[in-house]
Amino acid sequence: MDVLGKHPEPFLHPDEIARVTEILDRALAQRGKTFGLGTLRFRHHDGTWAHVEGVVTGMLHIPGVGGLVVHLRDISERVRAEEE
Repeated sequence: MDVLGKHPEPFLHPDEIARVTEILDRALAQRGKTFGLGTLRFRHHDGTWAHVEGVVTGMLHIPGVGGLVVHLRDISERVRAEEE
C-alpha cells in the first residue's frame, strides 16, 4: 500500500490514533532515533483492517528524506492463528 507523503491518521484504527500520534511526535522531536510502534491495526487498501507491527525513525535531517520513515510488517495471519 502506498502511503508515501500521506498523513497516517486515515489509515489507523481510531483506538490507536492517540498512541501512534504520540510516538510519531517523539520521532519528530528526536531525529535519528527509532521508536517501536508495537502492534496496531492499519486500514488495508480494500477497507479491511490488517494487524501490523513496526518502527518509525525521524529523518527530517537527512537530505532527500526529510520526514519520518515507517517500516510496517503485516502480522495478520499470526494474530488470527493466536486467536484460534
